[in-house]
Amino acid sequence: MTLAEIKGVLEEKGLRPLKQLGQNFIFDQNLCQWWVDYVADSLEGTPELLEIGPGLGSLTKPLLKKGFKVTAIEKDRGLSAYLREALAESSDFNLVEGDALDWLAAEEVLPKVVVGNLPYNVTSPLLTIFFKRLQLPQAMFLLVQKEFGERISAPSGDKNFGSLAVLFQTFYKIEKAKKVPPQVFYPKPEVDSLFISMRRHEKLPLSLDQISDYEAMVRKAFSQRRKKLKNLLSIDEERRAEELHLEEWVPLYLKMESTNKKTAQVR
Repeated sequence: MTLAEIKGVLEEKGLRPLKQLGQNFIFDQNLCQWWVDYVADSLEGTPELLEIGPGLGSLTKPLLKKGFKVTAIEKDRGLSAYLREALAESSDFNLVEGDALDWLAAEEVLPKVVVGNLPYNVTSPLLTIFFKRLQLPQAMFLLVQKEFGERISAPSGDKNFGSLAVLFQTFYKIEKAKKVPPQVFYPKPEVDSLFISMRRHEKLPLSLDQISDYEAMVRKAFSQRRKKLKNLLSIDEERRAEELHLEEWVPLYLKMESTNKKTAQVR
């Protein structure tokens, strides 16, 4: 949708962008088409996608045109009503009206591919909920705040390297594919955005039933950065969390798990 079309729809429907929901609508049609082509080139076939926060459908419409089936979650009632009307003739579109966090927490089977222009204030909770549900999507193609994208993709030793980087890079290959300026959104945000591609490793280093405990360990390790790991995790490790390399975290977890099992057996 063009900027004029977005403003026209909002005015016609009596709607306005809600800051509390982090609504910034994309009006750059070239960017949306690039996004759709990127997703199509990265996947085999056209599987069903979950779109978080479709807004006015700037990405949804070209995804459907490309042949994807889209289940979209939209919290805003006014936008939901517009999408039902605008995409009523598409049998490949399924709209869920509600909070994405609530839906992801309750849905029995979570989607394998996720796309979305994520609201800045809920990006981290939205993505980490997959760890709590022990269901990791095969791929995610997301537009996020640049700062978040830098944190999640930071290499070992980088100033942004923290719990998010460890958690997601343990299970995903993350690519920073495109920097996106504020000028392509309405209203214009105050920060740059980043398009990131996250594709799950073919062979996961941990079983699904270990993921939740692994997440808890990593978060605890980074909870007090000045403390050595031996004082946080009750393990013989003199270094602090940020001093470990990415490939050391899974062995650390497995060592802790083994030690805890032996302790439990002794008791």
